[in-house]
Amino acid sequence: MAASARRLLFAASRRYETTAPAGRTVTDDHPSQEDFVADPQIVVIGAGPAGLSVALSLARRGRSVTVLERDPAQPLDDPAAAYDRWSRPSVPQSPQPHSLLGRTRRALRLHAPDVLARAVQAGAWENDLRARLVGDASRPGDDDLVAVHCRRPVFECVLRRAVVDEPLVRLLSGVAAEGIELHAGGSGPPRIAGVRVGGDSVRSDIVIDASGRRSRVPGWLESGGVSLPEAQSQDCGVVYYSRYFRLRDRVDYPAWTGMLGPGGTTDSRASASSLATTARLPLCWECRRGSRD
Repeated sequence: MAASARRLLFAASRRYETTAPAGRTVTDDHPSQEDFVADPQIVVIGAGPAGLSVALSLARRGRSVTVLERDPAQPLDDPAAAYDRWSRPSVPQSPQPHSLLGRTRRALRLHAPDVLARAVQAGAWENDLRARLVGDASRPGDDDLVAVHCRRPVFECVLRRAVVDEPLVRLLSGVAAEGIELHAGGSGPPRIAGVRVGGDSVRSDIVIDASGRRSRVPGWLESGGVSLPEAQSQDCGVVYYSRYFRLRDRVDYPAWTGMLGPGGTTDSRASASSLATTARLPLCWECRRGSRD
């Protein structure tokens, strides 16, 4: 996916259990047997593409998952209408053009083909990039050089529908995580016990933070005495300007010319024009009356 879960917390002490090929247990700090949970309670904070993808993957592997999403629920009956009617105040970038590149499409094809099929049915455009290869540039595996162009709310609606249909997933919309509950870990650091929501809490052994770059989870953990590595970030200095246009009937999409210019993200007879420039460069964009047509 274009987005990814920020941090996977197998208890705040970073203690976890995996199974080696030979069947032996491997741990990072040799916790005692009581530290292990055979059927852990998993909570995902955030129901964007990253959180939904994690929840779908876990549920289809037999794990029960609770997903907390602060924004209100969206009717899932018409993905193509989601762009106009889905309010996402906590996701200001939602209206911007989004594309799924070949690696993401391959992951969907292999692990969630139903989601890919629903996205295409909802109007997503599969763009075969092999036609843009020059000379003998083709290589084995090029069959996956296919991008998927689709407005984010449309794809997110399709992905959410798949998650809601999973019996092992409980998706709570309009419910904001307000804190992490910790309990003492003996001689080690604190460990996760739950997630606070309103005046209640959701018990959890594992918390997956998929709430994005404005995540409050690191602050909650640090206030509870958990030491975290220093976060590093860098401003890319790029500003995006975009606008969608509805195509007239019997008018084909403009020729796809890359990330800039006409074309871009398209689905359901919508075409996006997108410009990317540095934050220091002023940009004038004239929109004439009737240009939405």
